Amino acid sequence: MPDVYFVTTHEAIEWIRNPTPLNQINQFEPWSCKGRQLQPHEIACNLPNICKLHSRVLQQDRYLYTCNECPAQYPWLRNEFGLD
Repeated sequence: MPDVYFVTTHEAIEWIRNPTPLNQINQFEPWSCKGRQLQPHEIACNLPNICKLHSRVLQQDRYLYTCNECPAQYPWLRNEFGLD
């Protein structure tokens, strides 16, 4: 929908402080989308590792795509890093 926006709590409060009509919303500074340089840790890798891992909880093999090394087992609740 052209009049629906996803905003942060801070951006919503800024609009409450300075309500802007929809026909002027493109000029509302707190909602403007500014380009920014991504940090190296924010950039996804070009060729991820595809890890086939067994899940003890799900009792089956699962695939995990990661830019890091494959964990020892499939990450799950109370073992989010996939440790032994």
